[in-house]
Amino acid sequence: GQGTWTHLSGTAQMDENDLQNPNIFVSFGDTDLDKPDENFFRWEVSNVVCPVTFKDVRVESQDIAQYTAFSPNYDDINDYFILDGLEVADEFTMHIFTRQGVTIHTISKSPGMDFTEDLWWDGKLDSGDEAADGTYFYVLTVKYAGQTYEYKGYFELVRPTQ
Repeated sequence: GQGTWTHLSGTAQMDENDLQNPNIFVSFGDTDLDKPDENFFRWEVSNVVCPVTFKDVRVESQDIAQYTAFSPNYDDINDYFILDGLEVADEFTMHIFTRQGVTIHTISKSPGMDFTEDLWWDGKLDSGDEAADGTYFYVLTVKYAGQTYEYKGYFELVRPTQ
C-alpha cells in the first residue's frame, strides 16, 4: 500500500514533495516553551484491495523565547534578562559572556528546583557590580524530557538615562 501524510491543523509545515515518507521532516518554526503549538497530522494508507486505514497524531511543540535586549533600571519594565519557557525545563545552565569571551555570570537550575527570580539576570556581575551597557552573549544548555538542547545568542544591556 501507499501511505500519505496530511497536516490537519496547527502552524507546522511539511515538504509537499515528501508526503509519502513515513519519516517526514516537520518544521514547527519559532514557537515558545510557554506557548505550546499543537498540531494534528494524519497518516493514511491505502491500496486497491483493502479499505483505507489511517492514524491521527497529535504533536505539541514548544521552544525558548529568545529576547535581544533588557534594561535593568528598576522601573519594573524589562529589568531582568530571562528567556521565557525556561520555567518548564527540567534543568538548564546559562553562561553570560562579554565580547571578549569572559564569563560574567552563570545561572543554573537543577532538577526539582523551583523556578524563581534567582534564575533571572538583573544586570549585575557575580561581584555585585553593575555590568556596563553593551552587547553580551550567552550559551544556554537546557535539559527537558530526557533531551538536551543548546541555544546561543546575544542581547543588549541598556540602562536609559533618567
